[in-house]
Amino acid sequence: MSGQFRGWKYSLETWKHTILRDCDPSIYIHTWLHTGRREPVTGDHAARTFGGAFLLAYQKILSEFGYDYMCENYKNLISEVRFSGHVDVAELEARYETDHIVVDDETNGKFKDYSNLDKMHYKIWKCHEMVEKESDDFDFYLRLRPDLPIDFCSSFFHGKQLRET
Repeated sequence: MSGQFRGWKYSLETWKHTILRDCDPSIYIHTWLHTGRREPVTGDHAARTFGGAFLLAYQKILSEFGYDYMCENYKNLISEVRFSGHVDVAELEARYETDHIVVDDETNGKFKDYSNLDKMHYKIWKCHEMVEKESDDFDFYLRLRPDLPIDFCSSFFHGKQLRET
């Protein structure tokens, strides 16, 4: 996996119920220190932080009452979003059951001048390089963005929506 790790917890759960359900994967992660979250001041920004039914509820309240209302009435939530935008390597190791993890700080050194497109391609390249150095004994490679759940095809896999299971 490569890219920014926003929304990864929900996505991982959807993968466990679909594409990873009957697999014994070797997981490699090459990511950035910052998750890429934006403060959820608009519905679009909220979609980079939240998912599922919670996102829809948040967007509804936000559109009806505004961001100042959210900050005043949901202080703990907004505070958590503002200050939790870093990757925790130990948590990734535990949840993905892997120690193949590289985290770079994109605000330092050569990365600070990279465009978003440069960052994306760099992480894809470095993750692939990490996999090749480790082994060439894989049935196939699957590159995933950590922030994209697989619930759009859950009805194909299970005959009903994943969120209902």
